[in-house]
Amino acid sequence: MKNLVYCVQPMNFMGIPNTTSWAGYDYLQWTGDTYHPGLDYNYGAGEEDKGKPVLCIGNGFVEKCITWDGVTKGFGNHVFVKHTLEDGSVWYSHYCHLDSITCAEGVDIDMGAEIGKCGGSGGWPSHLHMELRKPIGKGYAFWPKPPDYTKEWIAANYTDPYGFIEKRKYTTQPIENTLPVKKSDFENLVRKSTIYDKVRVKLDVEDSETIILAEIDKLIEYEDKVHQQEIQLNEVQAKATEFANQAADKAQELVNLRKDMDEIKIKLDSAIQDNSELRKSIQELQAQSTVQPIKSWWEQLLDAIFKKGG
Repeated sequence: MKNLVYCVQPMNFMGIPNTTSWAGYDYLQWTGDTYHPGLDYNYGAGEEDKGKPVLCIGNGFVEKCITWDGVTKGFGNHVFVKHTLEDGSVWYSHYCHLDSITCAEGVDIDMGAEIGKCGGSGGWPSHLHMELRKPIGKGYAFWPKPPDYTKEWIAANYTDPYGFIEKRKYTTQPIENTLPVKKSDFENLVRKSTIYDKVRVKLDVEDSETIILAEIDKLIEYEDKVHQQEIQLNEVQAKATEFANQAADKAQELVNLRKDMDEIKIKLDSAIQDNSELRKSIQELQAQSTVQPIKSWWEQLLDAIFKKGG
């Protein structure tokens, strides 16, 4: 079975849901006995819809075709198609009140293939009642009824078909300035980016299948800026490392200088000590040089004689 990637609306119709232009019941609208779990595609009053083709909204597998017994009020002729999305989640599209069923049970079906013809089987005016629900295991004829099933329970297990389809809308005509791509393909393109997670947040790529080219240009510009910032950061870090190395070298030079100064101081102190001892020795010699030598007795006798004779 092919994954559901793109979608088409099941019928051509006029109007917009949740506005006065929508002829049928809206999703979660109160009908008088329950909150509407689906959406009524309706051209307007009367039988204008009868016999118009009902299309499969996306690739899937026709799991069940149920034929109306002609009596019971309810879904009438209705078909369940199982869809598997790219993320592995499973949803069932449910087509009700068909005038006739034209698809086959138990086979794969492509997006846009005919499911059946619009009608009013189940006891209603002609329209398509369509639901999208999770595999909740309530059976193929299940219809939520209060008080067992609240609005909150329906909202948790069903979803708005119109919004679901529009989010994945397929068009053969490219929209101006857009580039249709699969989400998986887009993710493969950006997964190599160093800012992969930021890319997903920036573009809000969760279920969208169409990426605006202008946004991709912004992304490229954004990533370029980040790359430039990374380069600048690397340069700053390199300079910081260089400065740190220079500071370490200067610190070592200072240590060595202090060591040399200590050695010089030791030598200077030693020289001062030596100089002090030398000065002391000189002073002692000088002191000794001023003391008159003591003469012997005969030298003193001769001096006395010469003094008298003179």
